[in-house]
Amino acid sequence: MIELPLEFHLIVINFENNSRVGVIKNLFHSNNLMVKKNPKNKTLDSRPSRPKFKAQAAAEYLMTYGWAVLVLVIIVAIIAGGGLISPSMVISEKCELGPNMVCSTQAYNDGADFYLLMKLQNSFGYKIKITEMEFKKGNDEPEITNNFPPLGLDSGDSQTLEVVFKGYNAPVNGIVNMDVKLTYVNCAHEINSECEENPDYTHSITGTIVVRPGVLG
Repeated sequence: MIELPLEFHLIVINFENNSRVGVIKNLFHSNNLMVKKNPKNKTLDSRPSRPKFKAQAAAEYLMTYGWAVLVLVIIVAIIAGGGLISPSMVISEKCELGPNMVCSTQAYNDGADFYLLMKLQNSFGYKIKITEMEFKKGNDEPEITNNFPPLGLDSGDSQTLEVVFKGYNAPVNGIVNMDVKLTYVNCAHEINSECEENPDYTHSITGTIVVRPGVLG
């Protein structure tokens, strides 16, 4: 218990009634100031920081989780080196010919040939007639033109085409990436109701196919 200075006891006794309250408040206020100035009185807030303990905790954290990350990297490297994981496994298949020609694909090897099944849906607001499709598998490989009878598709209709690449087999566990060019005739009733193959009504769409061949049978 902190003993109040003698002069404050005398001040409280000499004041009457209401003034005593104010004097008592000032007394405690002055007493608090004296306590703060007293170097012998130490509070919990004045505890020194411990940086070395923080550094030690950070080092233990890095040691614990660093070993876990290292083990995970080694496991992934072993699996990838054993051929269980290949880059083609993380590549998604796609068939993109623009919003007005929705497509999906399936592919497989059969003997010495490669077969690509393409499902095409006409999302134009009018009938079209597909006249030609060209495929290019790489920069150094020649384009392959698929020759088939012109295919008419009403708006909203779909059709599956079978495209055969003679003498070509897709790599095992690999992917086939091809650029595609589709040529069609606009058969809108207002401009070409007879669906004539007129150059004025002929257009082309370019896109990309990425497919992973399956196993036949």
